[in-house]
Amino acid sequence: MKKSIKVLAMAVACAAACALPTACNSDNKQPENQPDTPEVQRQEFTVTFRNGDNVTREQVESGATVTRPNNPSKDGHRFLGWYLNNIEYNFTTPITGNLVLEAKWEVEITTCNVTFNPNNETESTITEVDSGSTVTEPADPIKTDSGFLGWYDEDGNLFDFTTTINSDITLHAEWTEDFTCEINGNETAFTITGYTGDATNTNIVLPKSYNGKPVTAIGDSAFSDCMEVESVVIPNTVTSIGDFAFCYCYSLENIEIPDSVTSIGIQAFGSCIFTTINIPSSVESMGGGIFYDCWNLTTIYCNAIPNENWDDDWLDDRYPEVVWGFDMVDLFDYELNQDGESYNITNTKSDINWNLIEEVTLPTQYNGKPITEIFNYTFEGSGIKSVIIPEGYTHISSDAFIYCHDLESITIPSTVTEECGFTDCENLKTIYCYADTTDWDENWNQVGYDDKDEPIYAEVIDMRNS
Repeated sequence: MKKSIKVLAMAVACAAACALPTACNSDNKQPENQPDTPEVQRQEFTVTFRNGDNVTREQVESGATVTRPNNPSKDGHRFLGWYLNNIEYNFTTPITGNLVLEAKWEVEITTCNVTFNPNNETESTITEVDSGSTVTEPADPIKTDSGFLGWYDEDGNLFDFTTTINSDITLHAEWTEDFTCEINGNETAFTITGYTGDATNTNIVLPKSYNGKPVTAIGDSAFSDCMEVESVVIPNTVTSIGDFAFCYCYSLENIEIPDSVTSIGIQAFGSCIFTTINIPSSVESMGGGIFYDCWNLTTIYCNAIPNENWDDDWLDDRYPEVVWGFDMVDLFDYELNQDGESYNITNTKSDINWNLIEEVTLPTQYNGKPITEIFNYTFEGSGIKSVIIPEGYTHISSDAFIYCHDLESITIPSTVTEECGFTDCENLKTIYCYADTTDWDENWNQVGYDDKDEPIYAEVIDMRNS
């Protein structure tokens, strides 16, 4: 019995071995090596987060999602999210390629309170404004028999209403009783007629309103003989400065004329000691000798165009340097040439006082196109003294300067190809000529006749080789 069990076990073992391919082969050979299963390579993409100059990058497997980073912060702004091509990105989207996500912001609007304290026994008012904006100046408060100087900040400075508001502020009204004022005929405005304050006060600020009405004028001799005053602040409500208004203010060295002023009277600043002064473009009328005896005055910066309402002797006998700040193109009328590519000067503005403009350089362009010609009678009878015609002008009509009795010199550019004339310009002494005059009439530079009916010629200085 034991023998039969042993034989059966051997048979089972042999059968199991033959079932294995490496142990039992019909050809009795070892099988060839089978190849390993390749590993799957996972593709990665770059997700870039861009927040201004701050840039971070994340590597993300294809098909996976990118983790949303913590929200960034920015002063005065609210974070809106991460955007792809101006569309807010969905962070549940599988990544299938490189991405650049941009941080998007909006200005966070906060409000500020501006408190106006009138200092006149009435309650303060509060105006709410958006941070970063300006506040509108309220109507001037009223205080009986007092001049309102303006709204001042907590540091005692006159507040500039173009200033942006970024925090709560308090402005308070400043008042003065140092001036006498008279109401005008229609009772709509006041004129300052005198100063009653401390005679030793060196700095004076004029009120912008009085009893609730604007101060629009400084009367005749209002500050005459205020010999200690060194600086004056004129509000932008003033339109008129009267005769002798600041005359004999022997210490006055600092004054600014606001661009609201339209007229300045006779010797308004006589004997003041400032060295420079600015005249705004708004001034339409000037009296005589405005700067009489201002011996320290060296330069007048004038943006106003002198007209027939300006006294010829506005500078009196002493002429400091005048720097004209207006644009010469505003002195003339123009006409478009037929070709539509250039302009002609056809006339001067009728109300210009040419006697006060010693030298004029003509403009080269108008409306973005070149100016090439000067028509007949453009300067007829004007008091112009010196004219420089720049390069680019090609034609000067023969009577363009007729009857310019005060004309003393003129410059002609090389681009002028035809002769021009100067009929009855008998005081024209010098022509600076860059043009080739070979084919011009030999008498082209005749400017008139003398008492014996003999022709007068201007000297022509050939500038071609200069």
